[in-house]
Amino acid sequence: MATPKKSAKKKPRSTAGTKPVPFVDAKKISKLAARYRALLAQMHAALVSEMRGWDSYYEAVDEVVSKKLYVADGYENAKEWLQEHVDETERTALRYARVARLASPEEIAKYTATKIDFALSIRDAKEVAEAKKKGVELERDPDEAKSIDLAAQRYSVKRNNEKLTVDLEEVKTPELRAILRAFGTRPSRPEPSMSDEAARAKRAFSETAGLEGVTVEERDSTVTVRGFRPDQMGAVGDVLREASRR
Repeated sequence: MATPKKSAKKKPRSTAGTKPVPFVDAKKISKLAARYRALLAQMHAALVSEMRGWDSYYEAVDEVVSKKLYVADGYENAKEWLQEHVDETERTALRYARVARLASPEEIAKYTATKIDFALSIRDAKEVAEAKKKGVELERDPDEAKSIDLAAQRYSVKRNNEKLTVDLEEVKTPELRAILRAFGTRPSRPEPSMSDEAARAKRAFSETAGLEGVTVEERDSTVTVRGFRPDQMGAVGDVLREASRR
């Protein structure tokens, strides 16, 4: 007698690759969203608080340097004072001081000091380019840049072969650098201070016949003199010796 075949049990269907959507109560979602927003606000407040300290610090640096208050402590120039009191290079310290003077702690927390510095430099470069087109020399009021509206700044960029217009928060630092480079200029920063000896030498070369093309640069307490012929070495040495005596 034939035995009937047992019907094979069906294997459960594989659920690999599919994830069940968990049910979350609407009230719970609302509660999570409220907590999430509160934590974001807390993070932003902490960042702004940190930036307030940064902003206050470099505002003080800016005033000491711009008003030459360092002479009250026996320093001859800003370079010496910055080297002693600020843990940054002179160039970076002056750049940060400008940002602290022209932007609020909230703006620094939102955009970063680097982006704000680029925004100011691009604005300056645009004004210089427009003045050149009109054939006029640009006269800049040092306090004028305070009126810059960072939230209103817009930049044309190209991403994935598509042209976009983005604001300062969305634009990337390399994109800002490329925009500024298109103006044929580097980020605008306050001119680093120069020692009295180097300044005297620079002025003396500009006033000495035949040596007007000699340049004097000073960086990190090192003076570099360029632009003279071998037969002018004696005259260059005389100018440098005279500048060091005064």
